[in-house]
Amino acid sequence: MLDDEVAAAFAQSRLASLSEGLLEQIAEGAVPVDVRAGGTVHEPEDGPVADLVLGGLLRMYMPSREGRQVTLRYGRRGALLGIATLFSPLPVYLVQQAVIPSRVLMMRHATLRRLAETEVSVAIALLHETSDRVQEFIGIAGGNVFASVRQRVMAHLLEMARVRDDADLDLVAAVGQQQIADATGTVREVVVRVLRDLRNEGLVRTSRDGIVLLDPGRLQSEIWPQIL
Repeated sequence: MLDDEVAAAFAQSRLASLSEGLLEQIAEGAVPVDVRAGGTVHEPEDGPVADLVLGGLLRMYMPSREGRQVTLRYGRRGALLGIATLFSPLPVYLVQQAVIPSRVLMMRHATLRRLAETEVSVAIALLHETSDRVQEFIGIAGGNVFASVRQRVMAHLLEMARVRDDADLDLVAAVGQQQIADATGTVREVVVRVLRDLRNEGLVRTSRDGIVLLDPGRLQSEIWPQIL
């Protein structure tokens, strides 16, 4: 029987349509792992992986040889990570890193492959997941080509923003300038200029917790439609 934490994450994932018996088979032998903020779950050389985010927030990024990074995806509870690696012989280029303290269920990739080959419902669920990722990456590619750096910074701030607490409903993106640069594929000096312009326009302000979004509606309206 699945424990409550794993069952809740499965219920928010693309595997939610599977029977409890199949989910129990998928979870058999899986290992929950706690990851500190800034810690990595997998490196590119790890090969095929299949993870389920139980809590927290992770980002998947591609590093360059020069040390620059570009973020391709964020994963919260229910996100499936690494599914595209299960059936491809191509090298893995993405790093999974925890943005905040997170918890991940490392599933056995061989088990998922076997079930996909023998259970149509599992194969369909994984197909839906990989289709979602393809569509998402097409959107990101379009955004990276057609969107300005300003639009990419706005999109990243909106993606990261969370309500600070119940008493203070401000949306706050708990990120620094270098993190934004890494996520948007640019350099810190450019991000500094963009944030200065956004502050001067009354769209954001900085605080000790991060960057407060003062007018999220306007930020959203300026973003290239396919970037999120």
